[in-house]
Amino acid sequence: LLKFLLNSVYGVKPKYYYYSLKDGNLPKKPTALLVIGDDAFKLLSSRQFPFKYDLAQEWFNLFKLPFVFAVWVARADSFKRKRKEVLSFCRKLLTSRDIGENSHEEICSEYGKRLGISPSRCREYLENLNFHLGEREIKSMQRFSEVVNLPFSVKFLPACP
Repeated sequence: LLKFLLNSVYGVKPKYYYYSLKDGNLPKKPTALLVIGDDAFKLLSSRQFPFKYDLAQEWFNLFKLPFVFAVWVARADSFKRKRKEVLSFCRKLLTSRDIGENSHEEICSEYGKRLGISPSRCREYLENLNFHLGEREIKSMQRFSEVVNLPFSVKFLPACP
């Protein structure tokens, strides 16, 4: 997504380097960073980078569709061979998702402090995450595959009982 936005939307063709904040091997004065997860929250208040962009928001601004960063998938042959196990795992994922979606207060209370963000900012962030794959999300995945010129195909397994 970042490469598409920089190249096709903003006309920028930077050199990309891969670093890890956890490993502490960043250059002393990087021009720009793509930061995800907890590290993104930690850098939000940094004055070193005055411009901050949410990639999902940039995608939405262009196409009025939510960006899908991840999906859980099972290969068709795995589903055929281990149907019971795949469905059991699927149910566990859905249960975990539901618990998380109903635990924003607890999550923000515990992790907000660690990340240096207020409980209200934490709740706002969590409430804007979507853990459901619907028509708009599929349309967005199709659109992404078109703009980056990659094949896209989706076949749905039966819903987890």
